[in-house]
Amino acid sequence: DPGVCIRGGGFRVIRYMPEYLGTKPYPTEIGDVVFNDGSATPYGNGISLSPEQDEAVISIIFYAGNELNNSGDTSKRVLGIGFFKSASTSIWGPDSHGQDITETSLDVDFTMNNGCNTEFGESSYKDGRDMLNQIKEEIIAKGWDDDTGDASKYPQFYFGINYKDADINVIGTEYEDGWYCPTLCELCFIGRAYANNNLGTMLDAFTGDYLSGISFWASNLVNASNSNKYYYKFTSTGGQFASISYSQTYYSLAIRQFN
Repeated sequence: DPGVCIRGGGFRVIRYMPEYLGTKPYPTEIGDVVFNDGSATPYGNGISLSPEQDEAVISIIFYAGNELNNSGDTSKRVLGIGFFKSASTSIWGPDSHGQDITETSLDVDFTMNNGCNTEFGESSYKDGRDMLNQIKEEIIAKGWDDDTGDASKYPQFYFGINYKDADINVIGTEYEDGWYCPTLCELCFIGRAYANNNLGTMLDAFTGDYLSGISFWASNLVNASNSNKYYYKFTSTGGQFASISYSQTYYSLAIRQFN
């Protein structure tokens, strides 16, 4: 906003230019490149980052809208993907509790598996920010000992919680926390963005090709299954998903909401 300076009985307008790394103060649209001061720059062919920007880039926006809200929430969400995956693969979770919850509201609802273009029902648990806490509540409700505080038992969740250990660009900023393991719905929307040629190329450039051909765990539980969990495999056309035994090993990735 302009400032007003009074001088000699008159006035002149002084425009204070904001100082931030991007071309706009915060991300709003798919393809926005996000820096650790919270600002953003829209992607484009031939985009080039300055050395200062390169040392501060932390995410690219893959989604902006309200389709990934849980039931009853209509607010806009702006979601970005972290540029690092877990250093190694891991099982989904422990050999008790997590995979034994067979009547859960933390599943997804769909009639046809159409990969990244699958349409998910309103009852689907889509927003993964509070998933581990929701699993904790279901464990406690069944009278079991809560083990969700043990990072070694829920490695894909704690990769997100401790994402700052993977990306030094977020350390010491307001964005070092708030990262989390995505739901299957959120993974599908990453896949949709990845299938877009320009955005897919940019994601590959920033992530070092860590998505292409790689499978990642989703955070959802699977209703009526005592052992299966969802995983998502990225491909050039977006990707496919399936459910498989929790004891299989896949990578973890982290996403964050930026609004």
